[in-house]
Amino acid sequence: MKKSVYSIILSEDVVHEIDRLAYENGTNRSNFIDAILAEYCRMITPEMRIRNIFDRILEMCEGTRFLPDKDPSSQTMTLRTSLEYKYHPTVKYDVQLFRRRGHAFGQLKVGLRSQSAELLRVLGDFFNLFALLEEKYPFGNPSKRGVYTFDGARFTRTLVLPEVREYDAAEIANAINSYVSMLDNMLNAYFAGRYLTDYDMERDYLRYRSTMPLYV
Repeated sequence: MKKSVYSIILSEDVVHEIDRLAYENGTNRSNFIDAILAEYCRMITPEMRIRNIFDRILEMCEGTRFLPDKDPSSQTMTLRTSLEYKYHPTVKYDVQLFRRRGHAFGQLKVGLRSQSAELLRVLGDFFNLFALLEEKYPFGNPSKRGVYTFDGARFTRTLVLPEVREYDAAEIANAINSYVSMLDNMLNAYFAGRYLTDYDMERDYLRYRSTMPLYV
């Protein structure tokens, strides 16, 4: 949704109250006024869409091992959990959503809060195998699949939607939550040595995939 600059005349008392409410909601004056007018006109702004998705994910995290951290003014939500390995290092899943609508609607970054060369090596081995599985079993349009990178410490993957129809906030939130949960379960299984062969990991991956109505 394109934004433009407009001049409007408001009373000082109204501006003061808008600024106070904008601060409480972690945003600025322009975005807050934009959201108020959009709600009045029964429209959904990109910021409102992102907030709705994140709010759904927050609800899904209740009672789970994931500890969510969301800045109300940000397009990124962080989900933290611990790895079932030495010293239980923290795993961070950073979910960033794009303002623009499109096939690629965001990206996921996964990393460990650790400087251990051994841990990072095993993490790299896992994501190399995981990316091969996603290439072996493509979804949606093969020419528009997610892009995967691993820089030695952090795995980044584009989040994509099938070009079939519009998806609501609940569907997108559930798809993101399911994907992150799958990754976290498989990552813990790999570090714990529960995959005795690559086939065991492949079988587990397909099992998770079969339960997801929407794969991103």
